[in-house]
Amino acid sequence: MLEGPAVVFRGAVSFLTLLILSRILGKTQISQLTYFEYIVGITVGSITSSMTVDLNIRPLSAWIGLVTWILLAAILEYVTIKWRWAAKILKGEPTMVVAEGQILENNLRVMRYEIDDILGLLRNKGVFDLSDIKIAMLETNGDLSIQKWPNLRPLTPQDIGMAKGAEQLTMELIYEGEIMEHNLHMLRLDRDWLETQLSSRDLTMDEVAYAALDSTGKIYVDLYRDRFTIPIDISDYKGPG
Repeated sequence: MLEGPAVVFRGAVSFLTLLILSRILGKTQISQLTYFEYIVGITVGSITSSMTVDLNIRPLSAWIGLVTWILLAAILEYVTIKWRWAAKILKGEPTMVVAEGQILENNLRVMRYEIDDILGLLRNKGVFDLSDIKIAMLETNGDLSIQKWPNLRPLTPQDIGMAKGAEQLTMELIYEGEIMEHNLHMLRLDRDWLETQLSSRDLTMDEVAYAALDSTGKIYVDLYRDRFTIPIDISDYKGPG
C-alpha cells in the first residue's frame, strides 16, 4: 500500500476505534480524571499516533494494543464503581490537608505535596487566609475542596428565612431570529403573546437575534443591532457609551 493512503487508512481506523471505545469509558471530564487515568489517556494517544504515522509498526498489533488499553481502563472503571474497597485501592481517597486553619504536614508528605502547592491551590479558590478554612480536602483528581467557617460562608435564602420557589430552566423563545415554537408550546404560550411582549419594548421579530424566558418570568432580549461595539483588541475596549 502506498504511504499516503496507508496513513489515511490507519488514521481512519484509529479514529473510529477511539470513537467507539470512548463511548464505553463514559463521560468523565478532564478535570475529574485521576492521575492514573490521565496517564492512560496519554498512553492511548501515543499508541494511536504511532499506529497512524509509523508504517514500520504492524497495524494489527498496534490496533490490538490500543483496544487492550482502552478495555482494561473500562474494566478498571467498572471495578471501582462496583466495589468501594477497590476504588480506595486503585483510585485512592480524598485526603484532608487543612483542618481548622492548620496545614497537616504529615498528610502532605504522604501525598508528596509541598506547602506552596496547597497555598497555590487555595489562591486559585480565592482563599488567601488559612484561618478562613475549617476543612480543606485534596481530591483524587488533584482538585482542592474547601469548607469555610460558617460565619464566612455566603448567605442562603434559608439562612434568612426566605422561601425560595422551585427553579426552572431558562427557555429559549427566539434563536438566531427563529421562533422556538416547541418551547412556546411547552410554556403554554403562543406567537401572539411573544409579539405582544416585543411590541411593549417597541421591537419587532426581525430585530431580535435571541430571546429567552427565565424562571421568574423575565424576558431577556438580544438584538441584531448592538448599541455599542467591542474592538477585536479587547485592550482598546472603553465600555459602552
